[in-house]
Amino acid sequence: MQSKETHTKDIDFDSVRLGISGMRCASCSASIENELRKKDGIQEANVYILNNTAVIKFNKEQCDIDSIISCIESLGFKATPASKPTFSLANNTSISNNSNQIKGSFTLKPPHADSVNKISFQNSASIDTLQNTKIPNSTKTTNTESTKITEKTTQNTQKNLFQRLNNYVEHTLLNDKRRLSLSIILSLIILYLSMLHDMFNLPLPQVLYNPVYNGMIQLFITLYVMHFGRNIYFHGLKALFALRPNMDSLVSVGSLSGFLYSCFSLYQMWNTSNTNHLYFESVCIILSFVMLGKFMEENAKNKAIKNAKALLQRQSNVALKIINTQALYLDNNDALEVKEVSPYDLKIGDYIRILPHSFIPIDSTLYSVEASVDESMLSGESIPIRKEKTEQLFAGTLNLDTPIIACVSHTLKDSKISKMQTLLEQTLESKAQIAKLADRISLIFVPVVMLLAICSGIFWFIFEGLESAMLYFASTLLISCPCALGLATPMAILFANARANTLGIFFKNAQSLENLSKADYIVFDKTGTLTQRDFHLHKIILKNKESNIDEKELLHLAASIEVSSNHIIARAICNSFEDTGLYKQIESKQYMNAGIESKLLIDSKERMFLIGNAKLLKDRAGFVVTEEFIEGCVCVYIAEIVQNEVILLGHIYLAETLKPHAQEMIQELQKSGFNCEILSGDTKENVGYIAKMLQIPYQAECLPEDKMRHIETLQNQGHKVIMVGDGVNDSIAIAKADISLVMASGSEVSIEYGHIVYFRDDLLGIVEALQLGKRTLKNIKQNLGFAFIYNIICIPIAMGLFSSFGIALNPMFASLAMSLSSISVVGNASRLYRVK
Repeated sequence: MQSKETHTKDIDFDSVRLGISGMRCASCSASIENELRKKDGIQEANVYILNNTAVIKFNKEQCDIDSIISCIESLGFKATPASKPTFSLANNTSISNNSNQIKGSFTLKPPHADSVNKISFQNSASIDTLQNTKIPNSTKTTNTESTKITEKTTQNTQKNLFQRLNNYVEHTLLNDKRRLSLSIILSLIILYLSMLHDMFNLPLPQVLYNPVYNGMIQLFITLYVMHFGRNIYFHGLKALFALRPNMDSLVSVGSLSGFLYSCFSLYQMWNTSNTNHLYFESVCIILSFVMLGKFMEENAKNKAIKNAKALLQRQSNVALKIINTQALYLDNNDALEVKEVSPYDLKIGDYIRILPHSFIPIDSTLYSVEASVDESMLSGESIPIRKEKTEQLFAGTLNLDTPIIACVSHTLKDSKISKMQTLLEQTLESKAQIAKLADRISLIFVPVVMLLAICSGIFWFIFEGLESAMLYFASTLLISCPCALGLATPMAILFANARANTLGIFFKNAQSLENLSKADYIVFDKTGTLTQRDFHLHKIILKNKESNIDEKELLHLAASIEVSSNHIIARAICNSFEDTGLYKQIESKQYMNAGIESKLLIDSKERMFLIGNAKLLKDRAGFVVTEEFIEGCVCVYIAEIVQNEVILLGHIYLAETLKPHAQEMIQELQKSGFNCEILSGDTKENVGYIAKMLQIPYQAECLPEDKMRHIETLQNQGHKVIMVGDGVNDSIAIAKADISLVMASGSEVSIEYGHIVYFRDDLLGIVEALQLGKRTLKNIKQNLGFAFIYNIICIPIAMGLFSSFGIALNPMFASLAMSLSSISVVGNASRLYRVK
């Protein structure tokens, strides 16, 4: 066994993504997965019904993509290679290589689609045509060969014309909506011919009072309706013959039994002139109800996906790149020259011009003095945000009032909007644990139902004859609904995720959304999570009068050292120093959760400095400081090392404040039964000050491994722990927690490990995320409960177990009930999108 595992690890597996059409329920996706996993060479197969894709990992020495596609198509589905889903830029336009430069700032006009050259990639001939019309190298080509080539080309051209005509009829002239409409109209006509005219004494053409002629017209109409719903038969029967029956198999066999019985009865009427009951109207109504149910399900699913993606489509397809960046230093906007480029072509450090009421094309930092930005795409909050110079602008957000200039800080593929798009696709291509249970049940559900239908048919054939056997057989097949069972979880996850996205909350997978309802303990990092990320300078205290360093020079030294760090305290110090000239940094070493050791070049002399907390001074230089605390402030010590002697230069105090609604968030969480706690690397005094304001327990001066161990202790006590953080020092704890919620403004590492990414600054959204998780699991259980109860009650009725009490189901009503069950599950799931 060990050698086999070792051998598997040595195999170089390949991966392919396929688009699959024809999937209608969970039993479809489950049967495809099961069949693929049995195939030699396939290590892993995952089929996602929400976006109709499959991701297969396989050994290319044992199988290839063509054999995988053949395996799927043998079950009645169509499979084609597909690339990783991506979100294209608005309008999918290509940027021209127009090098015309536009001068002036206030005379600039927004770029329109007309100013951008669109490149169309249309095949004028098929590959076969191109290959067959290729001129041979030899000059001795005979007339016969030329004729054959011409004939083959003509045949291919005719074939292409036929294919285009067929595609036009299938997908444009007779799209799904028109097929459904025609099916319903024809079903009403056949219902009038067979039943309504007699029930309500309505008129008919004289010739149709003849039962045989009436039956022939019904047969003719039924064939049309069956043609409109032929995909049900293609998928259902193919899957049945492959011994992997699905919902379409149930509908196919049930409706075909009614159709064949009606054809046999019509034949008897033709020969014997006896009047038999026909069930052509049942076949039409059955197909129409199934098509209607599927149409409504697809519309609901597509609407939810569209809502989830809508905010992410707010990308500009062009950016105005500033060509003469030297003009920026002249502070003369009229001298700026720009040209239209694709956001994909922008590099870090490029300067761009963003016009009023234009979407920001790429993540960048504001170069202009200020800007007003609509960030509802990120946070769900439509109130404009005021941005100041050097603050971050995000792709997809809207510049509101004035023309602004920004400096590109990330490439488009590394932008926040790209990460959000990736998170959305990951959610669509993931399954909650409870959904996997439903998949397993769906896999055996259809065969069991078919067995019950056969038993019912045989029983009633023996005791009441062929007509009763056919009715109960068809009703049993049609009343069963694996769709309701299979849609219960993915539709709830889909609508919940769409709602979460409007709130600025993005789940990496369905499992994290489901797990939120099981958590009972929340651990918070302090700095940047509960408190504002931006500290402000509160006070500077000088400690060495002999050094002749004043407050401004002390801040100058601190900024020159901290410029190499991305830590929020370092940024606060650098932002507090308003002058641009910094001392040259020769070398620098950072100590996590402690500070920085740095060598600066000052007046042609190299000088060594330490900046950080008291622990850094003690551990690095053996220097013990007399700590002086100011409540609510972070103290940063600055010392110089001169000939192995530590000289303390001064303290810099940075004040921090709670984020908006932090206190309300904690109160709401405590009301909901959550235990809340702060884990922070900051001092006991600073953490205690914040914890006192929030009235929750805390752990201070925690190293990253301390946070991880504390979470592990809570888990050993039986708690399901949520970790909320944003920094590199939180990444170990974030990875250890059962569920981790990370701030999008945090480090790349923490976002990588997190399960949920939070794009809002308003902390009340965390409460909304937790409430949404609970409601989602409740909704899933409601859907599954309804689907199980529906089938448990309806299948025995359809089999005729209660016929002695006058309780029975006609196949028409059975198909209506089946469609309504799926629609009710989708309707219940859609409530999550409207939840407040």
